[in-house]
Amino acid sequence: MDYQEARTYALLEELLRSRGWSLNSFVLLLVSSLSIALALFHIFTAGFGTPESHSFRSIHLVVMMVLAILHYPLFRGSIRDPLVGATAGETRRRQIGFSIDLALVAVVILIQSYILFDVEELQAREGDPSQFDIVIGSLLILMLLETTRRAVGWTMVFITVFFIAQTLYAP
Repeated sequence: MDYQEARTYALLEELLRSRGWSLNSFVLLLVSSLSIALALFHIFTAGFGTPESHSFRSIHLVVMMVLAILHYPLFRGSIRDPLVGATAGETRRRQIGFSIDLALVAVVILIQSYILFDVEELQAREGDPSQFDIVIGSLLILMLLETTRRAVGWTMVFITVFFIAQTLYAP
């Protein structure tokens, strides 16, 4: 039995090796740029101090959620898989998955916009949330469960749902 080691390229290396630009190349560039930007953001805050804590945690969470959605795409095995499949049906399925991924990214960005719009007012309502706060919070929890499912798996989702239910219904 021969051992065959396959070289796996990093996202930026793969982007540089690709010939021409495609939508998949743009997604690879976006994921790489967001990853580098998040690392630089944390280095900056380590040196100069963090912004208001709610905003800092929220920014970190949202960028990580966008990265999880884009890095683990729906109906494709990997971010490296092209949007065009071997058959017309596979291509359509991959494009539908990509459309759903873009919609989820838009939802995450809208949630973040709501959170950052007026952080002080949101924090002032902590004990008495509005109906819209509850809807946005529930949507954020659902999005967090979906990104957790993609990045970690169903086991972590079940554990998270168990502890949410335990928190809601335990004495």
